[in-house]
Amino acid sequence: MKTNNLGFILQALLAAIFFGASAPIAKLLLDDDIAPIFLAAFLYIGSGTGISLVKLTQRMRSKEVEAGIKPPDIKWLAGAIISGGFWHRSC
Repeated sequence: MKTNNLGFILQALLAAIFFGASAPIAKLLLDDDIAPIFLAAFLYIGSGTGISLVKLTQRMRSKEVEAGIKPPDIKWLAGAIISGGFWHRSC
């Protein structure tokens, strides 16, 4: 394993831990007064807002241009999105 990837691996593991712990902790904090669909909505809105602020801050600090999606990758991305939707519906 390359040592320069260690930071990214730790970030991914921390994200997974926080994602897994967010719903039980939120349920404890909010009691049983909130419906699961609203709890999920609030968690996704919060995470979307947080990651948007992080990306905006990174973009303002850096002069580098992020790589875009190339035309050959569009069919693979569409396949992943569609198959994920079918997988979700079948479970």
